[in-house]
Amino acid sequence: MLKRTGVHLEASAIWDLFYGEPGANLVELCLSSDEMNCLTSVWTRLEVTHAVKKRMNQEETSHDEGRDLLEFIDTQLGRLTECPVTEDLVSRAREIVVSHNLYASDALHLATAFAYGCKAMLVDDYHFRRSGRDIATADLCISPVTL
Repeated sequence: MLKRTGVHLEASAIWDLFYGEPGANLVELCLSSDEMNCLTSVWTRLEVTHAVKKRMNQEETSHDEGRDLLEFIDTQLGRLTECPVTEDLVSRAREIVVSHNLYASDALHLATAFAYGCKAMLVDDYHFRRSGRDIATADLCISPVTL
């Protein structure tokens, strides 16, 4: 049996899938590939839920559209392996925050990707891609979803 390549989908890449943004095609390609094991942190569910609620609060999205989008999010996240947030991951994320000055959520995603042996991480978040260049190693390729 072939070992599947681990790919971490950061919340911004997942958002592209939910909101039909340009990176959605690459995310969908990863999700549909038999050669990739797509995973994300359970924290992603919280981040994308907040993004939907923010759009609803700013009246960019109606209540009904927001409800439908939250349902779609729950369905689509079921296609990924959702990794739990553990004390060890929080500790590792804290080290990343201190050493690379990343936002806490971004550091948690990065710590999760490393902990689960991912070979790639897809992001569509400018500040993360900018900071992530200094963090990428031979063990993890941080790739923008919009090329």
